[in-house]
Amino acid sequence: MLFVPLFVALLATHAWKLREKRYRKMQMQEKIEESFGTLQRIAGMLTFIYDPHTVCMHLGIIRGIHPYIILLMIPRSFTLQCLLQSALVHPYLMAALALMSPITFPEALFVTINTLYFLHK
Repeated sequence: MLFVPLFVALLATHAWKLREKRYRKMQMQEKIEESFGTLQRIAGMLTFIYDPHTVCMHLGIIRGIHPYIILLMIPRSFTLQCLLQSALVHPYLMAALALMSPITFPEALFVTINTLYFLHK
């Protein structure tokens, strides 16, 4: 459901940033990372309208190989919703919140993979 609007937002972000001289001089991978960073901030604002699980899952589908794709296999829970909301702010905030919350094994696995992904990014 959110895949198409997020993909269009990604393309619009890229087109908008092409006006900047600094952005045009970047390598392709740097442009992709910057556009996805902007898309992640947009996704954070979408969580006020949509479920954080849905937003992060569709964000993971758009990004391809990303820890959010694991959300296809993890059932929704209130704790996971809170973790995902904090992950959109910062991944380490999600890890700190997970340390203080009762979470299931799949949720703990997701938190670990997501934190390690951003640690080695």
